[in-house]
Amino acid sequence: MPIAPIFRVNEFALNQGSLQDFVDCRRRFLLRHIRRLAWPAIESEPALENERYMQQGARFHHLLHQHLMGVPEARLSAMLAARPADEDLRRWWENYLEWRANPHDFAELWQPQARLYPERSLSATLDGGGQPVRLVAKFDLLAVLPSTEESGTARLLILDWKTSRRSLSRSHLEGRMQTRVYPYLLARAGERLLGLPVDPDQVELVYWFAEEPLNPARFPYSQARFLEDQRYLNDLATLLLRLQDETDFPLTHDERRCAFCTYRSLCDRGVRAGEQAEAEIETGQDWLPDLDLEQIQEIEF
Repeated sequence: MPIAPIFRVNEFALNQGSLQDFVDCRRRFLLRHIRRLAWPAIESEPALENERYMQQGARFHHLLHQHLMGVPEARLSAMLAARPADEDLRRWWENYLEWRANPHDFAELWQPQARLYPERSLSATLDGGGQPVRLVAKFDLLAVLPSTEESGTARLLILDWKTSRRSLSRSHLEGRMQTRVYPYLLARAGERLLGLPVDPDQVELVYWFAEEPLNPARFPYSQARFLEDQRYLNDLATLLLRLQDETDFPLTHDERRCAFCTYRSLCDRGVRAGEQAEAEIETGQDWLPDLDLEQIQEIEF
């Protein structure tokens, strides 16, 4: 079945989530991002528990955004104390405050001279074989650290808050599109936001885990990695724009992913959602479904 034109180039933007869908399962990319098909299936069991956990993750991101924008710690703590059911959220908040008080290798991050940019977006244009395709990302926190700013080449941190129930392995994180897209976009487009030239060798992506605040995953960037990512992302954009038929979007060969996909019944890959515990046992540390917190309605305190 023809689906051309796939993209209205001036309207479509790629992000780390849509690119992850494409490399994981082209059919999911077709259904979610081109067909925009809503399918009434849950991602994983137990459904109510996982929905609550995702909502807590969204609240935590919003909580930290409020704090970084200047809402006093005492006020936020008092609001949490008035919500006795939010046990996870309170624990994550306390872990965050303890980490700020004892930041270890991140002391520069919380110095008054550091410049912090919470929840900022950047975009750049990929070369899709002669056609421009926009790439966008929203960052939990961008930071210009004070120790090197005077030299003219700032040290830049990307902080991404993770509320996973267990630590994600380094190999899992290293293979995710987010680990490519975020530092690439900062190196490519950060000067417009920061007013400073961005040296890829001075960029670092840090995944901070609310359950294990003293065990972040750190990914220093480099000029060589920047050039590699630029080629890779341009090649993906070019490939996407060349696909013209539904047969160009096959199902994934890794059926483990289907157990956590809302389209599994549509694709005849099962009806029952997989359990989170089963994923941890059967697929190990290297794969977990991503929770798209941007699709969860923000909840005000």
